[in-house]
Amino acid sequence: MRFMLIGNPNVGKTTLFNALTGANAHVGNWSGVTVDKLVGSIKGGNDQLIDLPGTYSVTPSSEDEGVVTYAILHESYNGFINIVDATHLKRNLHLSIQLLEANVPMMVTLNMMDALAKKGLMFDAQRLKEYIPNELVLISARKGEGIESVIDGLAKLSIEKPFKLDYGNTIEKAIAQIIRLIPQNERALDNRWIAIQALEGNEGVYPILPKSEVDKIRMIVLETEKQIIEGKEALSLKGAIFNKRREWIHQVYQACVKPLPGFKEEHQARLTPIDRLLTHPILGILIFLLLMFLIYSLTFDWLGNPISDGFTAVIDNWVTPAISSFLLSLGLHPEGFIYGALIEGVVAGVGGVIVFLPQILILFFCLSLMEATGYMARVAIVMDYIFSGFGLNGKAVVPLITGFGCNVPAIMATRTIPDKFERIKTMMIIPFMSCSARLPVYVLFVGIFFKKSQSLIIMGLYLLGIIVALLSAKLLSVSIFKKTQSQFILEVPPYRVPQFKNLMNQTFSRGSDFIHTAGKFIVLGSVVLWLLKDLGPSGLHVPDDQSYLALLGGVLAPVFLPLGFGTWQAASSLVVGFLAKELVASSILIICGAETGILALFTPLQAFSFLVFSLLYIPCLSTVGVMYQETKSLKVTTLMVIFGVVVAYLVSFVIYQLGLLIL
Repeated sequence: MRFMLIGNPNVGKTTLFNALTGANAHVGNWSGVTVDKLVGSIKGGNDQLIDLPGTYSVTPSSEDEGVVTYAILHESYNGFINIVDATHLKRNLHLSIQLLEANVPMMVTLNMMDALAKKGLMFDAQRLKEYIPNELVLISARKGEGIESVIDGLAKLSIEKPFKLDYGNTIEKAIAQIIRLIPQNERALDNRWIAIQALEGNEGVYPILPKSEVDKIRMIVLETEKQIIEGKEALSLKGAIFNKRREWIHQVYQACVKPLPGFKEEHQARLTPIDRLLTHPILGILIFLLLMFLIYSLTFDWLGNPISDGFTAVIDNWVTPAISSFLLSLGLHPEGFIYGALIEGVVAGVGGVIVFLPQILILFFCLSLMEATGYMARVAIVMDYIFSGFGLNGKAVVPLITGFGCNVPAIMATRTIPDKFERIKTMMIIPFMSCSARLPVYVLFVGIFFKKSQSLIIMGLYLLGIIVALLSAKLLSVSIFKKTQSQFILEVPPYRVPQFKNLMNQTFSRGSDFIHTAGKFIVLGSVVLWLLKDLGPSGLHVPDDQSYLALLGGVLAPVFLPLGFGTWQAASSLVVGFLAKELVASSILIICGAETGILALFTPLQAFSFLVFSLLYIPCLSTVGVMYQETKSLKVTTLMVIFGVVVAYLVSFVIYQLGLLIL
């Protein structure tokens, strides 16, 4: 059997999915984390659970919410699991009504019952059964309470009594007219639900309707809205439907939610000043910058570097000699092809990136902690004060912040932006946000050239990416794209104490994804690089400057002369970096032989210019692929790539030339 897990953002949906399936799916405490469905097997059986994106309505206002509508209409399933935040019952029940009207077997899981008690409220589940005649389970997904009851309830899930909400004579008449035009379908959905969705403006239902009846149904919708407005029942047909649902929800809330005896209201007020501080347009930004500086100091100075130094010592003093001895015992010659490919290609390249894993894991842990506590939602609000002034849609905040982890899911997260051109504009600036794959490049170069100010340099690169993204957004808003106005709605979750187990699972999951993704490119890329470096027109073991890699880099090197790094070594590593940004670090290590070779190739100013270009230039191949997947346009994707390269070149040029004047 298959069940759909559906709910608003920030109601603990992904946490419940993990608890039911045992999956280590990403848990983020803010809207926009889940941008596609996840599928897992429910514990103790073969039943499947499909985790759909968080949505406030079945009628989509964005492509992200459109995934939910599409799944309900086209996926095969046996029922819904509607997860509801008990602390925000009024808001959550709007979606619940739309799901109930489908008259599909559905379980309602009331989550965060412990948080409801802390707010001084209690819930009468028996009274709710009078309004919602469905399977009802009280849970705390974060604590794992009620999970077994959910699993047991799914086995006997059925429709106890059809749900029907009376929308008044005008709308009910229209519903009846549309139902008569809809043939009986093989889907589990009630035709009344399809009729209501058509009246509500859900364009997703029309593809499943008979083409011969679509125009008639649209006329009924238009006529009904005209009657609603002329009769002064509401300002719109959708508004009239919303008002009826709100009346029903008010009745449910009044009947089922009661204050806890003896609870005093002032207990809640003590929590509000911190939000006023963290979301302050000036103080909030300063606090965020201070926290990020502390995180970078912890990651790259206090804890990360000593661990990485230990990794380096192990690889240099134990791993590499051990592999070398083993290869020599097999009779391989030190100057031979296989020995060189393994030692100078695979070991040198992969080892040069693996040593950065401690910093990456520490940074991932800190970012996961900020998400899990609910602080990242406050950061999004603070950033909106800035972003809106640069012509960005408020919903761009979430994809841009996600871009710090990886540009690929960040591009996919733009589905939450309703306007097509706003989505494209946001996609064009996301690659300027410094993803985790760039970290090995930063760590390598700052460790060589800027040992006394590593945290400041790396934090400066992150801030530079943000500034360039904002200025680019402003430029695009007044040139290529017409600026559109869109309301910014972001869920602000309550503060929660994160579970250490979830944080570690999420950190190691991200870390393993990094190793897995990087490993695919690095192992192959390192060997190919070594081959290009060792081979030349004259044969094997040629001098570095006569290799095929030197020839390739030499063609491009003059282009980078104004940026300060017009050498074949630097140009070659940037070309390889298109496959995966991690390869910039491993390739430059292979090409230069070691850190001493890099030190001889760059001055500090040239190294910084190289870092800036690495930060901003063409995104990795995976990101470009997702850009094409999301836009379905080769022309738009090419524009995005060219824009990124031009911006990177101009910024690096300005920084290097100004540096020459100052220094």
